[in-house]
Amino acid sequence: DPAITELIQAQVDRVVPELANDPGITALIQAQVDRVVPELARSPAITELILAQVDRVLAELAGSPAVAELVRAQVNRILPEIAQSPAITELIQAQVDRVVPELANDPGIAALVQAQVNQVVPLLALDPAIQELIRQQGDAYIDYLNEHPDAVQNLIQGQSVSLASDVLDGVRERTVTADSLAESIVRGLLGRKPRGDLPAPPEPVQHRAVSAMLPSDYIEEDDR
Repeated sequence: DPAITELIQAQVDRVVPELANDPGITALIQAQVDRVVPELARSPAITELILAQVDRVLAELAGSPAVAELVRAQVNRILPEIAQSPAITELIQAQVDRVVPELANDPGIAALVQAQVNQVVPLLALDPAIQELIRQQGDAYIDYLNEHPDAVQNLIQGQSVSLASDVLDGVRERTVTADSLAESIVRGLLGRKPRGDLPAPPEPVQHRAVSAMLPSDYIEEDDR
């Protein structure tokens, strides 16, 4: 009967607002929710429904300025706490130890580092702070050399002896070459046989030729 339906609807419209504020009704609904929600959490149909809603809503939320601002605020709040967490520090260190060796052999990383070096080094060369640092290091080295003159003298003497030996070997080599050239020219003019056709000199003479020291060397050494 439409009249009965209308009467019931009128009673529902009048009673429901009162029931919404009734503590007994609230406790009843809460008890039902507490009983039903665990079952719904294990329901495949509810899981599929939630996933479908998440897939639909996330795309909209990703482009929402309000959500972006909310995420940014949460990140700014959480990051200081995360930065002080030993677990996060250990996690980051483990990732760095794993990734850095791979990046060290990566051609792209090498090219990137080289490009950065080529860009930064000329700027550093003009940086007053870098120049001051180099000046301080130079002063420190000079002070060290002044405090250790013996080491400097030994180094200079060693370099001098090595250089003198190289020069002496060069002079001897050029002298022998010049003597051989002059001898070959004279023998050619006089019509004599080349030295290669002559018999070998006596053994004492050969030993003397092989020796690296000459009598004049000993005389110079004594004079020094």
